[in-house]
Amino acid sequence: MKGIRIIWLFLFTLLLLGMIVWGAWGLEGKAMPEPVWRLRFAGIAVGVACVIGLMGLLSRLLRHLERELQSAAKRENLFGRMLDASVNPILLFELDSLRICLVNQGAVRGLGFARDELLAMRLGELVPEAGQVAFKRQLDPLRDGGVDQLVFEMDLRRQAGDPLQAELHVQRFAAETPPLGMLLVQEISARRHLEAERSRFEHDLVLAHAELLDRETRLRLIVEHALDGIITIDADGLVEDFNPAAESMFGYSKEKLIGRDLADLIIPADFREAHRNALRRHDQQPGSVGRLKRKVELPALRSDGTIIDLELGLSAITLGGRRHYTAILHDITERKQLLKSLRDSLEMVESVHRMKSEFLANMSHEIRTPMNTIIGMTDLLLNTQPGPVEQHRNLEIIQHSSESLLELINGILDLSKIDAGMIALERVSFDLSGQLESACESQANKAHRKELELYCWIDDDVPPTLVGDPLRLRQVVINLISNAIKFTESGEVVLRVQRVLSALDESGEETGPDEVVLRFSVTDTGDGVPMDKQAFIFERFTQLDGSSTRKHGGTGLGLAICKQLVALMEGDIGLESGPGQGSRFHFTARFGVTQRFVPGVTGQEADERRAGEAVGNLPLSGVRIVVADSHVTGRRIVGEILSAAGAAVEEAETHDRLEERLNADRDSDRPCDLVLLDYDLLQTAGTNLGALDRYCAQQGKVLTLVPSTLSAEDLTFLDWLRGGFSLRKPVWKFRLIKAVRQILGLSSPGGEGVQSVPVEPKSQISLEILLVDDQEVGRKVAELILEQAGHGVTSVATGQEALKRLREQARDLVVMDLHLHEMSGIETARQIRAADSEQGIDPRVPIIAVTALASGAEEQGCQEVGMDGYLKKPYRASELLGAIAKVIKRRQIFKNAPEPKHAPGVLKGVELDDATFESKGGVFLEQAPRHLEDLRRAVVSKNGAGIVKPLQGLSEVAREIGAWKVSIQGMRLRGAVEQNRWEETPELLTRLEGVGEETMSVIRERIQATGHDAVGSISAGSGG
Repeated sequence: MKGIRIIWLFLFTLLLLGMIVWGAWGLEGKAMPEPVWRLRFAGIAVGVACVIGLMGLLSRLLRHLERELQSAAKRENLFGRMLDASVNPILLFELDSLRICLVNQGAVRGLGFARDELLAMRLGELVPEAGQVAFKRQLDPLRDGGVDQLVFEMDLRRQAGDPLQAELHVQRFAAETPPLGMLLVQEISARRHLEAERSRFEHDLVLAHAELLDRETRLRLIVEHALDGIITIDADGLVEDFNPAAESMFGYSKEKLIGRDLADLIIPADFREAHRNALRRHDQQPGSVGRLKRKVELPALRSDGTIIDLELGLSAITLGGRRHYTAILHDITERKQLLKSLRDSLEMVESVHRMKSEFLANMSHEIRTPMNTIIGMTDLLLNTQPGPVEQHRNLEIIQHSSESLLELINGILDLSKIDAGMIALERVSFDLSGQLESACESQANKAHRKELELYCWIDDDVPPTLVGDPLRLRQVVINLISNAIKFTESGEVVLRVQRVLSALDESGEETGPDEVVLRFSVTDTGDGVPMDKQAFIFERFTQLDGSSTRKHGGTGLGLAICKQLVALMEGDIGLESGPGQGSRFHFTARFGVTQRFVPGVTGQEADERRAGEAVGNLPLSGVRIVVADSHVTGRRIVGEILSAAGAAVEEAETHDRLEERLNADRDSDRPCDLVLLDYDLLQTAGTNLGALDRYCAQQGKVLTLVPSTLSAEDLTFLDWLRGGFSLRKPVWKFRLIKAVRQILGLSSPGGEGVQSVPVEPKSQISLEILLVDDQEVGRKVAELILEQAGHGVTSVATGQEALKRLREQARDLVVMDLHLHEMSGIETARQIRAADSEQGIDPRVPIIAVTALASGAEEQGCQEVGMDGYLKKPYRASELLGAIAKVIKRRQIFKNAPEPKHAPGVLKGVELDDATFESKGGVFLEQAPRHLEDLRRAVVSKNGAGIVKPLQGLSEVAREIGAWKVSIQGMRLRGAVEQNRWEETPELLTRLEGVGEETMSVIRERIQATGHDAVGSISAGSGG
């Protein structure tokens, strides 16, 4: 309205000014009539008066406007102070453009932007980009005029970048031009937090209440169903609760006990006063006493007056200012009676156990020592010029009895060790075929003397190299074969090895990728085992009947020991038999699988393996062989071996059938290349060997399989068979293939065609030996054995005397008993190894340990002090001389080699002549650095698969040269990788590289000592 009035006033002023101008116009010297002049002058006067009046009015109006403006400024200033006084951000904005017009100080503080920055922004810029569309959508009803006020929640953007959780109050001012809106921001992060806490608290409260109800229910169920008595009393000793177990324990019902004094009911009279005093004492203690720190035992009174023994656990709690006690009572009456009985029994058992242990220890030493004397003297007498026939027979009886007694002693000791848990299986790589060959050959003479056939049949899918305990496996196999031979009068004994192919072995455990479960079975053609005896045949001291004990001997310990050893190998043992049907003993065992070639394989077996591998997968391809054998099993095993090697095999089960085949081949363009003839079939033919003689005359070849009992002299009758050769049974794959190739000229000859009985060679080197043994008879036996072998012997009884003799004169070898008086053999050996040049003792002198106890810990102790050999009493002369022979061979190899600069014993366990050592050492020097570099890269990249190949290659060349430290350190590195212990691999690799460098240095020194010119090229090629 004020604006309209100002406009009208302005128009009126223009009219007055017009009148003045009109009145003045024409007064410039023009003559005009007086009325006109007067009219004009009056108009001017009125106009001037009106202008003057108007100016006064305008002045008043201007003063009014000034007062209004001052009032408005004051109100605006007051409004601004009111806005700034608010802690909440307040922003005034245009509804159409959302441009911010006014902000308070709370907005500056709350949003972090300067006032100028906020006034230059639009309201939508205060919302994060992701929420701007939703924000504008929320304001649409307000901007359209549908509502005048909105309240909603949304995050705003602070200048620092962190969001502001806010509740937005928006008010519309439609009367303004343009329309304005006011935004009030209320931060709600604390409110949200409180609401979340309240919600979580309410949720936890509900859960806690439910859990409390559940616990109360469970606690009630526990109390009601507990086997122990639970009683709750107050501070006065009055019963508050009594569970059913307590009712049964004391013979009272709960209803009769509630509210009554517990002491008068279940506590014996002698203890009631003490009980009440204890309650008063606990009740006077401030706060809650909690639980007693220990359980106590005390007597209690049943309703029938009997006294029982209880074990008491007591806890206390204060509720409502009053103390309450809960007692948990366990009836130990029967347990205390049992404990008393057990205590008496334990004292007796401990006494018996001590006596048993002392007895076994004494028996081990005292019995083995004279046994060593008996067997040693028997060997000496049997190797001298034979006397009368009766004397020789008696000596054989002595020897056989001694061996039987030794077998009994070993069986008892093994069983005692198993019972005491002292037998732990080894985990080493071994050649399965080599171990089974050794086991079968040890029993071959016994079988062939009874005219039995002994076969070993290993399936093709059985891994050749295993990881396990070869000695214990061999012990079980020998025991089963020995039993089968013992109870079989005619026919055959067959050892077969098969692989268990199912995913789960017979024990129900899954077979891993690096494991195999094998089934060993020993089948015989004996009388069999009656059904009623099979259930307990694996029990100790079990024989079929008294007559079998008298006829065959034995104590029944063998199968019991086998059962225990098989269990240690994670297998089972069983029996299938029937009267007159023979027997089949079988067992399973779990082994690891490895591709490594084991140094433990005998030299002959290793040569046969290499010979078989060198000629390819089919070494007898194109060869035609006739197998003549009256035994079905023998024909099948030999036929499968030859067929698998590529030969064309034909069978002849009788002599007549052999005659037919040879006669048919006589005029053939392609006769057979070889006749494989079993000795039994040859004997049945007698002198009727015409066709075989004609075959030999036509340059044919005959290989006769002969029993191990035949000596070379017994085979002279085969000389008339031109081209005749012989091979001892039992037959083995590599030996048979090598013999056939040798006979047919497919490989270079490698030995005699006819195998002879092995004779212990007499040593060609005379050694000065120091013998240390405190048993006079044992020393005498050893002296005779060594002197007969051509060695010089000095014997002493103590370790101190041995050290004295070594100072006086150097010796080539020391044979030392471990159990000496005053100073043990191990301590004596330790002082020898620690000696220096000033003491006059050579610390490198070879030492062979001799002991009657033969424990694993003792053998390990010998290795730790650096002994070179380990021999168990009682020993044969051949065993003692064999142990010495290994040392002799080692001395021949190293006698010209200088002492290594590095640790002694870097190379050991492999006996090589100079030429072979140079060849294998060169391979190690060439390949070891490359394998170590590949290992370094694999360890750095943590490539488990990349470690396997170089580690296997390094282990192969290390074993060939006897670098045992490299092999052991390599196994440690592989174990860490397999168990995913990568943090240890850098240190283990550093150690492996260290022993590798040490080994290469020793190899170079050894090769240089031989004087060969190849050292330079080998060293250069090693890169090391």
